[in-house]
Amino acid sequence: MLNSRKIVRIFLGSPGDLEDERRVAKSVVDEFNGLWADTTGYQVELVGWEETVSGFGRPQAIINRDLERCEHFVGMVWKRWGTPPDKGGKFTSGFEEELTRSITSRKETGKPEVSLFFKEIDSDSQRDPGAQLRQVIALRDSIIAEKELYFETFATVAEFEPKIRRCVTRYIQQLQAADTKELPSEGRLQSSRDSEQQNFPASTAPSKTALSDEGTKFIHEFVAKTERALDSEPIEPIEVARFRLLGTIIGKPGNDEQPLGVHDANLIFISRSELELGRNEIVGMIRSGLEQYSYETAPLWFWVASVNGFTKNVLGFFSFVGSSAQNVGALSAMRLISEPLPYESEEQRNYTLNHWLAPDAAGPLKVAALAYLGDCGTDADIPAIKAELTRADYQTTDVATEAILRIRLRESCDAAIQSLNELQPRSISAGLLSDLFENGSPIADDLLLECLGHQSSGVRRRAVVLLKARGALDLETAGRLVTDGDAAVRFEALGSLVDRGEIFSDDEVRKILVRPSTATGLALLRGIDDDGEAYWTRFQIERWRRMTAGELEKVADKDSILDRAASFVLAERQFPVHGAKLRDSIDDQFKSEFTKELTRMEENEFSVNSGTVEKLKSLEEFLRKSRTREALDVVCRNGDPKDLGRVRKTLASGFVGYSETDIEYLRRFGKWEDIPLIVAAVEHPSNQRYTSLLSSVDDSRNHIVAHAIYEMGRSRLQDLLVLEMPGGLLLSLVAVCSDANFRALNEKAISLLLRSGNDRVRKVAALRCIRALPRERVRRLLADYVSGGRQYYYNVVHWLDMGISVPRERALAAAKKALARELRSWDRR
Repeated sequence: MLNSRKIVRIFLGSPGDLEDERRVAKSVVDEFNGLWADTTGYQVELVGWEETVSGFGRPQAIINRDLERCEHFVGMVWKRWGTPPDKGGKFTSGFEEELTRSITSRKETGKPEVSLFFKEIDSDSQRDPGAQLRQVIALRDSIIAEKELYFETFATVAEFEPKIRRCVTRYIQQLQAADTKELPSEGRLQSSRDSEQQNFPASTAPSKTALSDEGTKFIHEFVAKTERALDSEPIEPIEVARFRLLGTIIGKPGNDEQPLGVHDANLIFISRSELELGRNEIVGMIRSGLEQYSYETAPLWFWVASVNGFTKNVLGFFSFVGSSAQNVGALSAMRLISEPLPYESEEQRNYTLNHWLAPDAAGPLKVAALAYLGDCGTDADIPAIKAELTRADYQTTDVATEAILRIRLRESCDAAIQSLNELQPRSISAGLLSDLFENGSPIADDLLLECLGHQSSGVRRRAVVLLKARGALDLETAGRLVTDGDAAVRFEALGSLVDRGEIFSDDEVRKILVRPSTATGLALLRGIDDDGEAYWTRFQIERWRRMTAGELEKVADKDSILDRAASFVLAERQFPVHGAKLRDSIDDQFKSEFTKELTRMEENEFSVNSGTVEKLKSLEEFLRKSRTREALDVVCRNGDPKDLGRVRKTLASGFVGYSETDIEYLRRFGKWEDIPLIVAAVEHPSNQRYTSLLSSVDDSRNHIVAHAIYEMGRSRLQDLLVLEMPGGLLLSLVAVCSDANFRALNEKAISLLLRSGNDRVRKVAALRCIRALPRERVRRLLADYVSGGRQYYYNVVHWLDMGISVPRERALAAAKKALARELRSWDRR
């Protein structure tokens, strides 16, 4: 709560036919004062003829004196124009005099602000307007023609209420933007165990001038310095940065609304202990940090802590005040540190939501507000979110849906799945799907069965897998699902039918799983249903694995170099029998087998034409690579340490593509010297014929490899981190190592990570510092990082500042959340 309030007078002018609207305006002002006067430091006083005290003189002149004391004129007009204030005077009504005086004063002095509302006129009245209405129409036409004054229209009292509410709120925001000294703060930066404070003084009393005392003092010194010779006393970059900061503070409407740039903001942050900044300047630094928050390059957290902002909810305050970008930045920062709304009453919370989600609010603001509510909202917020959802705004539909589902998920899985079925989102993120179905056991069967009709294929996939695992997928439902549009759903339904004794021929299975292609691009040109083909291959392999040895041998006898899948299933089952031949083929890269097959086809000239033989020759490299890859998978899954040399040699040859089986084998049996081999495998393409089914594996490849090389080299983590590797892999490696091992790294090793050329590696390293290191060590790291004239990166400063300025527990939770977001694309398995 502020110690004092600034009175803002708004004059409400209108003829006498808008009494209901005047009462609404008064109630809106009373509402604002009750909810926000303490927080903002602004008390709104509504002035009009109702409040004018009778006195000696012309009545309109007394009203005009009240008008002159007001900063904002709000005019409303409908059908009536009013009566002349004087006999023989130049004004035809008191309203005309009030409006004219306000516009004239605005042009001459810049005050008051002028807002005008016209109530819509019915068609009958417009056909026969009469003298009063003709004056109103003439005013509106002149305003449209002159294009100097913006006005709004409304049809009903209910429509007028949100418009006058926004009018009042926005005017206060403009005052806040131009007059930052009313920010709720302690005035003097105080030392705190939980934030970095280094004897950082600030004025305790609000400044009565455009700048604080500290700012004014600096300007005098700076101007004096500019008058001296540059060679004897050059101007320093930090001085220019502060000069620019002061320029952003005293800017007025009509100036560019440009916050302090990121370079200057970092210069001031780095020099903060040497500067004496006033409160206005600190607020300017907060605005700069919020304006550029999405880039994660401008310091913010220290300045918020400097005004005790984490206990006073300064970020919530800035979600209303300032530019739209600053509002968005404040909401994003609130979401990260789980800053709650400080308002206990339902009225205050509704007022907040109505501001964020107003129909004419900027799209990015609504998106940021909905994302915040998804993480921090309650059931009470859902009606406001649904109201936004009904507007069918393409910018907000997905994020509004996700907000509702995440709020309901905090209640229970069933509640969230129920809302998922009610809302029927066509698009739903992989992360949200994982969160909804990850712990599927609590979800009721009837809700999962309802999910089978969901328009999102991702939802149907998750539901059918859970129902199949429970044995809750009945024959009728499974039979219906084999015609689903998604190959994964058809595959699971088909598997359920087979488990229940239904029999399908290979032709029937292929017809179910592989559909005429609806793909685009290269897949369309090939005429291939990649998903269907992948699941058809998987179904075949699973069927073969259930066969007896005799049955499988009959199938394998039909294999050729074109397709050895059944033979490899047999070899894996009877490895002692077939292992030696398989190893020889790997060593030979299937040259002998390919030559043998080619010779057989050439000799069988009556059943194979020459064109087929030539086509086979053209496919030699692809076929040999594919068969070598599949054979090596069998050897790796067999898990014999004696094959380590063979695996090393085959991978080093570059003849085979990436496979997770190699990584797992080398994790179990490899040595330190094998780590570069694993690292190189990350960038190898896959030899799989149909890769659509493996897309999620490819997405998580860095994560899988990082776990493997970490287990192999955790005792030499510092050496491991300096090995040459792709940025995505290094990022994952930094993320997966334990807090204890990260804590054991020396300052040089951590500094190398923080100076990486990859911005995501730097970010993850900074977040790991917050999570794993004592706060005092993080403080020293930051101080060392920006000292000595060495290159440093702004995103590291941004995140380390969060670690030492935000209260400890909240900083730890925020770092964990930021890490999860950064790594989610590698953690979807």
